[in-house]
Amino acid sequence: MKFRSLWRWATLRRLVQIVFLLAFLGLVLATQARSGDQLPSPWLKAFFAIDPFLLIATGLAAHAVPALLWASLGLIALTLVFGRVFCGWACPLGTLHALAGRLLFWIWPDRRRRDHWSPWQRTKYLALVGLLVMAL
Repeated sequence: MKFRSLWRWATLRRLVQIVFLLAFLGLVLATQARSGDQLPSPWLKAFFAIDPFLLIATGLAAHAVPALLWASLGLIALTLVFGRVFCGWACPLGTLHALAGRLLFWIWPDRRRRDHWSPWQRTKYLALVGLLVMAL
């Protein structure tokens, strides 16, 4: 019974990840140049408004934060209560990373365990620090 419950959560998580990835790709396509001086879509603004990294980077770079970006504090609160909500369920990069890992493991089976820690995992933190330094 417990295995079935875990399988349902994993399936739900994968479906949510795919929906968010498709939404992100749709929003990227929606940002293409349009004729005239049209403002970005409200959906595009809302999607980027929940990004805590954007809140921090904008604050460091501009020494001010647009009011809409304060919505990302709600995502931080959810993360403090439920854990890695954005990274595990909604982050398009996390979804692409998981898909690439599965694809590479399928193409290139490795004898090591799949959950083996790699020194390359530090790269994401170095990129985060580098982006924050550049924003500063």
